[in-house]
Amino acid sequence: MSDGQPPVHFGGPLGLAGLAMLAGATGLFVMAGSGGPTPASQSAPQPAVAQASAPGKVKPVPDLHPGDALPVVRPAELPASAETKQPAETKLAQLSPDGSEIVYIVRIKGEPEIDVISRNFKRDRAAAEIAWANLQSRNPVLQDFRLVGASYSGEIRLGYRLPPGLEPTRATINEIQSRIMQLDSVAYADPDYVAQPGKE
Repeated sequence: MSDGQPPVHFGGPLGLAGLAMLAGATGLFVMAGSGGPTPASQSAPQPAVAQASAPGKVKPVPDLHPGDALPVVRPAELPASAETKQPAETKLAQLSPDGSEIVYIVRIKGEPEIDVISRNFKRDRAAAEIAWANLQSRNPVLQDFRLVGASYSGEIRLGYRLPPGLEPTRATINEIQSRIMQLDSVAYADPDYVAQPGKE
């Protein structure tokens, strides 16, 4: 039998993992050593891969062997026209078709009229307009704004008609936004941004 000594035990998850790692490392070592370069080809330096002049032509990568330097590849350069091209003009905020009204998404808290407007804007527009008129009468800051939409979550959409000749620049949009924010009950008032695709 075994002369009183227990047999060598390689079981358990750690033993199995150790054997698998040892077998894997041995396999990699054998694969890396087989079919390798001869001593004469190891001493010759490998040239770096040059950048192709035409974007469609790509030089093949030379065979690499353990210990060889990696080739240096530089990214292709963009033509000057692509780098200096100006982005297409985009609108900052949603405007009416004639470009004279800016729309804001506004959240007003603690005002009973907002609940009436939110519940009734789509069902009973007249009731929502009466509630809006009541809110405007108590808050003169809102006199220049028109109710253009409401959601069930309590957000309302307010339109502001620009005076003739005034362009909807970022400064104008921010100045009108600061008027709305004068109310203590306003949580936020953001321009209703709309993505506009470029013309090219």
